[in-house]
Amino acid sequence: MSETDVQKRKHYLIKELHRMEIYQTSDGRQLNSLTLSDLEWEHITARCEAARHASY
Repeated sequence: MSETDVQKRKHYLIKELHRMEIYQTSDGRQLNSLTLSDLEWEHITARCEAARHASY
C-alpha cells in the first residue's frame, strides 16, 4: 500500500468515526495521531458496538 493510499484510508476512517460521533479513543488519543491499524481497530469496534445497540 502506498503512502497516498494509507493517508486516503486514514482520512476515510476518521471521517466515518466522526459520523459516529467518535473523536478520540477510549484512552484519550486523538484519531489523527493513530496508525492505520489502530484506526481500523477503532472503526471495527465502533461498528460492532453500534450493531449491538441497534439489535435491542
